Amino acid sequence: MTGRTKYDRIISVGIRMVARFLGSMLFLMIAMFAVGEGLPNPLALSVKEAVIFGSFIIMLGGLIAAWKWEGTGGLIILAGYLIFALINPDSFSPGIITIFPLTGLLFIFSWLRWRRISSHS
Repeated sequence: MTGRTKYDRIISVGIRMVARFLGSMLFLMIAMFAVGEGLPNPLALSVKEAVIFGSFIIMLGGLIAAWKWEGTGGLIILAGYLIFALINPDSFSPGIITIFPLTGLLFIFSWLRWRRISSHS
């Protein structure tokens, strides 16, 4: 293994661990909120609220999927966030919701780096 490849592997593992840490914290935060506040009644939601709730479900599914399939999970997270952002354009202000796309991008970046490393080994 060359020094460059070893360095690339260390960086890739670091990116993966940061993505997994952020994803786990997001998942736990949403789970604690759901337990504390309870899940909304889907029949009582407006269409906009239902789409926003659905986008959260998609993003949470992406967080779970990314533990096994980083690239796919990252894309699912970004897709959920895109739906959220399109239906709720005020979401672009800094806040906890912006950690979702960051986490998705980190998962995708980690997956791309591992693909590149694996093709050079």
